[in-house]
Amino acid sequence: LVEAIEVAGGQAQAFALDVTCREDICRVLDAAGPLDVLVNNAGVSDSQPLLACDDQSWDRVLDTNLKGAWAVAQESARRMVAAGKGGSLINVTSILASRVAGAVGPYLAAKAGL
Repeated sequence: LVEAIEVAGGQAQAFALDVTCREDICRVLDAAGPLDVLVNNAGVSDSQPLLACDDQSWDRVLDTNLKGAWAVAQESARRMVAAGKGGSLINVTSILASRVAGAVGPYLAAKAGL
């Protein structure tokens, strides 16, 4: 995607980070410099029947897909406001945010939350 944006004459950077770690989020955002657009696309899923889902699995999916997206968006927005020029925050969700599917209850809840 970065290459396609650059070929079209734009500028883009892609970064990998742990969205469940606010220190990691801040480190990457500080390294990236001023933002115009953030595309939030982190996601994990555990495929198992809902009645077999334990708290650890639920928390891992919600912490990444919902809370992590919130933390990245919040830290990005703070930097956009501080720069005085605003920007756009794009959260990638899923068709499963509004549909029923088996064995992915935490994923459905997190994506609907976005």
